[in-house]
Amino acid sequence: MEAIHNLVLTINDTISAEFKKINAVNLDGKIAVALDEDRRLTLVDILGTLDECRFEYNGVHLSKEVARIYYRWSNWFQETERAKEKDRQNWKTECKLQPEPLPAEFRELISFMYCEVTNQVTKRAWFKVPLTLL
Repeated sequence: MEAIHNLVLTINDTISAEFKKINAVNLDGKIAVALDEDRRLTLVDILGTLDECRFEYNGVHLSKEVARIYYRWSNWFQETERAKEKDRQNWKTECKLQPEPLPAEFRELISFMYCEVTNQVTKRAWFKVPLTLL
């Protein structure tokens, strides 16, 4: 547990420092670890992405949290909350609704956000973005 704790702190500090360079704050994140064939602790997922972490820039979310917030006002979200209250373990079978697709314009803005954050953090223009968001 101590090794995992130290690993998490090192990763968090690294991600926070990189995003601080673009004036973004690392609110939280997740990592996935496993034991390799020699029972050594190994990272098994990517780190510091907008899917794995929640970031803010001047109080604005830079992550998939943007889509989560959008869905909080949907009938699907309300139904999932009712299903979780009824059966926390099997809520997906209880919920009969599916989320509506995000509007195309909103999906495009989210895509631009992901692309621009990648460009900014890596200091390389991997993606053409029509406007600078940061």
